[in-house]
Amino acid sequence: DPDFSRVMEGIAANASYFEERAPWDDEFKQKEPKVTVAAAVNVLVGVGHAGPNIPLGINLPNAQWIREKHGSRSILLLNVLEAARGAMSDKALASFALPEEVKFIEAHRRGVTRTMVALHEIIGHGSGKASSTLRVDPAVALGETYSTLEEARAELVALYHIGDDKLVELGAFEDARAAAVVAYRGYVRGDLLMLRRLANASKIEDDHMRASHLIVQYLLRNSLGVERRVVDGRTYYVVTDIDAARAGVGTLLKKVMRIKATGDLAESRKLIGEYAVMFEPSLRDEVVERAKEAGVPAFIAFHVPTVRLVLGTDGKPKDVVVDSDKSFMSTMIEWDLLGP
Repeated sequence: DPDFSRVMEGIAANASYFEERAPWDDEFKQKEPKVTVAAAVNVLVGVGHAGPNIPLGINLPNAQWIREKHGSRSILLLNVLEAARGAMSDKALASFALPEEVKFIEAHRRGVTRTMVALHEIIGHGSGKASSTLRVDPAVALGETYSTLEEARAELVALYHIGDDKLVELGAFEDARAAAVVAYRGYVRGDLLMLRRLANASKIEDDHMRASHLIVQYLLRNSLGVERRVVDGRTYYVVTDIDAARAGVGTLLKKVMRIKATGDLAESRKLIGEYAVMFEPSLRDEVVERAKEAGVPAFIAFHVPTVRLVLGTDGKPKDVVVDSDKSFMSTMIEWDLLGP
């Protein structure tokens, strides 16, 4: 996608700009962060681990020392993101946003979600550096907590920078302040909505879900900018002060970056245990029921076509045919049979 790829390339070219403005200590900042690839693509086929739940974005490599020395590569899967948003966004807004919020969100949401994902991948995962005193990769030092902490760090970076006017210059959206309001409202609403996926669970297991839950629960308990509100018997998470909410994000981001950079396993376990794992069963039950009434899906799967190579009479490639006739179930069975 050439249009949003230009935005991503602009974000990558300004990686140092965002790194300098990060709220963590200077000793954990990269002097010249490198991004070797930043592009938005449209997916034709997703196989293997990409089916049927295709990721919205990818950042590689995972090793911290490689990121610091050689840079990282980020890809945004744009049509996957837009398909996922289209499948549930309006239904979720109708049931989980306050009526007075909806009109503002609909007016200013264009470009916000894709920019959040781009910031998460390019600036989030690609930023920061390990302490000079840490002798192993942070992933080794932080053990089972690393994935949750790193996903939370990337999300916090995106939230911290989403209201920067630099993104308007780069063509991401037209109004940085409005984009920040939309992003924060959507983020806290997303944590509430996430509970619909835990109908049969007693705790949160997925690292991405733990990361977002950690952030929102921290803001609810420690920030003056986000509150839990009950209206007509329904629970909402509401952003009451965008500046206070961003300040809370900055405080938590500074803490998370220090934990990662120094490999502080004890503090990582404490933070995740306090905010990321548990939820209220009664609130979960309320959300499950509301989501069902609104037609919000608990899971989104992607049905991809089959791509076949057509050979000519001379045995050489002649054409490529995209076949969308195969059913979702038969595709899943076929992939399962081809698996290990």
